[in-house]
Amino acid sequence: SGVDLAQFRRWYEQAGTPKVTVTMALEGTTLTLTLTQSMAPTPGQMVKQPMVIPLRTALFDRTTGTHRGEELLVLTQAEQTFTFEGFDALPVLSINRGFSAPVEVVAPVTTDDLVFLARHDDDPFARYEAMQQLIVRYLVGAVAGTLENREASRDAIGAAMGAILDDAALDDLMRGELLILPGEAYLAEQLTCADPTRIFAEREGLKRWLGETLLAKWLSLHDRCSAVPYSLDAAARGARKCKTQALVYLAATDPAEAAARAKAQYDAATNMTDRQGALMVLCSLDCPERESALADFHARFEGNMLVIDKWFSLQAGSLNPKVTEHVKALSQHADFTMTNPNRVRALWMAYAANAQGFHREGGEGYRLIADLILKLDPINGNVAARFVPPLGRWKKVDEARAALMRAELERIAAAPSLSRDVREQVTKSLEA
Repeated sequence: SGVDLAQFRRWYEQAGTPKVTVTMALEGTTLTLTLTQSMAPTPGQMVKQPMVIPLRTALFDRTTGTHRGEELLVLTQAEQTFTFEGFDALPVLSINRGFSAPVEVVAPVTTDDLVFLARHDDDPFARYEAMQQLIVRYLVGAVAGTLENREASRDAIGAAMGAILDDAALDDLMRGELLILPGEAYLAEQLTCADPTRIFAEREGLKRWLGETLLAKWLSLHDRCSAVPYSLDAAARGARKCKTQALVYLAATDPAEAAARAKAQYDAATNMTDRQGALMVLCSLDCPERESALADFHARFEGNMLVIDKWFSLQAGSLNPKVTEHVKALSQHADFTMTNPNRVRALWMAYAANAQGFHREGGEGYRLIADLILKLDPINGNVAARFVPPLGRWKKVDEARAALMRAELERIAAAPSLSRDVREQVTKSLEA
């Protein structure tokens, strides 16, 4: 082809993720896109050379909801300008479609643009990214206290999600992905100092509002997908994904209805996806259906170590407000043993990743994990060391929680005869 590919070697030679910043300007009917690439310095590479960054791009007409064809923009310099003719108004930019380059894109995309892309973009990756950005902006702003118009921002998310639920041309596998809210851990990473309780409250609050606002659509989605017979084809797999997502939103707004539907889904399940999805929802609720489903699941799969591991982790990772009490009880269960690393991880790692339990006011979650480390270390130091990093994230949380987490790390450090693995992790965590 005559193309010199030598510059592509920099993807292997330079560390870090490139950032591409986009600006748009319209003069007359000429649209100008200016792309600038940069990479943060890393040890031994303080100055980075420009990479080859291929970016699949489409420019959507705001009125028709269509674009005139996808174009491949290849960025090879620190800054490049691309021009397009025939635009009467600024289009909506869809860039890095199909994740054509592993880069971070910073583009002038408004909330209205994100709603537009979440509703109309014909590229699955770009549509998913738009929906995630829309929700992340809202939740991060709400947690940080920088959200200017909560109601309008929330309404925008509702409009986009409603359109996704109504889109008959959208396959359910993609629909199921678009309906998932960003995780609490990811949201925490977007904040300089995270308040886990506030993140949990805002995320659950949005879920509850979406459940209430789109209640009829969630009920309809669950009914439709429940009628799809089991199969390994894409349509059936998508239906299984969507009906559990529908239950998630129903549980946030109408627990009784969700419990009844989840139990019916559990009882009718002919596959693990449906059964596990229903049980996950029931674990987060306080209802008789929860206890009967958990008892049935345990009896049904008793002796299957991997499935019983899932039984433990579903309960430890649940949204149930009594999750800490449940985990303490499970640690005394006849099937729990400290000598089985998979079983220990199934219960306690799920709990350490559960912000509602682990970051519980007063620091009980931190004490439980520290106690676990001290008890597990003489048995399996390598596994015990893997539970230190959750406590080591003390610099990312508010001062009160940080002090409690550091205190537990110091308590572990003061213990005699720590294994090398645990001591190394604790020392690094305290020095962080």
